[in-house]
Amino acid sequence: MKNQHTNQPMHFVQIAITVCILLFAILDSPAAPVYLRSNVGAPWGLLGNETAMDAVFGTGNWLDQRFEIANPATVFSASNSFVFLEGGDSSADELETYLNTNSSLISTWVTAGGKLLINAAPNEGNGMSLGFDVILNYASGSGSNTGSSSSNPSHPIFLGPETPVGSNFTGSSFSHAYITGTGLTTILLDSSNRIILGEKSIGLGNVVFGGLTLPFFQTHPSWTPQPNVANLHQNIISYAASVPEPATGLLLMTGMGVTALLRRRRSF
Repeated sequence: MKNQHTNQPMHFVQIAITVCILLFAILDSPAAPVYLRSNVGAPWGLLGNETAMDAVFGTGNWLDQRFEIANPATVFSASNSFVFLEGGDSSADELETYLNTNSSLISTWVTAGGKLLINAAPNEGNGMSLGFDVILNYASGSGSNTGSSSSNPSHPIFLGPETPVGSNFTGSSFSHAYITGTGLTTILLDSSNRIILGEKSIGLGNVVFGGLTLPFFQTHPSWTPQPNVANLHQNIISYAASVPEPATGLLLMTGMGVTALLRRRRSF
């Protein structure tokens, strides 16, 4: 009996180690970031988002997909932890159709822990529901919104990983739409104090919503100053893909619980 009692703490240590290894495996499981847009074409014929995805994740380390071709069940699967949906310029209607068709699948995926970035600076349509009680507001032919400022300079997108960034920006076409909805955390405001970048936690996941254009157009920069705005663009993607999950807290609580259990056993 004495030997069995003496070995109990070691038994629970082994259990604790096994649990922690399993949780770390879940948290660190391989995931393929996905960039998804319409095959109508890249917004304004530019590959700014693709360039930013390469910079953030590395060339060849993310999936370049299309609304019309990719299998939604594959895109929004457990193997993918981050999806970037782009519907700017002449692909806003296509984004709206995609969201309406796959709203239930997307909602379930985010709630389970998925990280989603939805951005659209339309040149068509009349705005849309982005899901999660959030609306993208755009009036056909309304033109561009100039200027932008941070509502929270301490937000991670202004701190890195790319620097310098700053918190005040200008541009002749910084955004084409603004965001409204319940439970939003404001990140960027336009010159009329409307949300053009915000976020919302949904279950175990998070969604970043934007109405932004791209930092560069062919004939002029749409965002200034440089290089701050290029860094901002990359940081938005980097942040949207890496918002801490509640599972991190679960790991901590599990470790604390096992420690308490071991202490209790030793006191017997």
